[in-house]
Amino acid sequence: METDPTLPYSFSQFAHFWYTRVARPIRESLIDKLTSSPEFSLRNGFTVIVVDMQTGFLDDFDDKMRRRLIQSHFAVLEYCVKYDVPTAILEYAERGRTILDLCDVIERVPRHSYFIKRVDDGFSLPELKLQLEQWGNYDLLMMGINGSGCVLRTAESAVDNQFKVYTAESLTGDPLWLIENPSNPAYRRWFKENGVYRRDHNSFLRK
Repeated sequence: METDPTLPYSFSQFAHFWYTRVARPIRESLIDKLTSSPEFSLRNGFTVIVVDMQTGFLDDFDDKMRRRLIQSHFAVLEYCVKYDVPTAILEYAERGRTILDLCDVIERVPRHSYFIKRVDDGFSLPELKLQLEQWGNYDLLMMGINGSGCVLRTAESAVDNQFKVYTAESLTGDPLWLIENPSNPAYRRWFKENGVYRRDHNSFLRK
């Protein structure tokens, strides 16, 4: 079909513009309204797993994404402080500590443990599974980075070890170099098929 030279956009350009600027924002706003209300309570037998929230990895994200991740983690960890939700913190060896803003909150969580790993999968450490079993919680809220890297590899092993895994879009993400499908990254596809995936972390913060 020939493009009318009097029109500023072709039909495909107009359709793309309408979807990205009108339809998709409306759709995402509706999803937020439907999924942001508390749906689960971390107080009911959950453990939170924080994965690689270290400067060496966060530097791969832009400022907006870093702020979103830190703010959502902060909210979940404050909930863990208030309601004594066990928290396991995974750190990749030789990539620095978990960022100070989160460490300050973690230190106030009554039950928390740090684990240093040298591969993507946190369950490569037998002591992680042992600690989770001692806490007695088989529902794991996974949060951290990279979503399609260490978070996903740890979640896969968690399922293999009879745990159930949960996450939210606001709790994880991928740097640009790792994204092969921006509209549907690997971690999102996997969690939708093998765990519980929500758009907003507030879904897990029922009082």
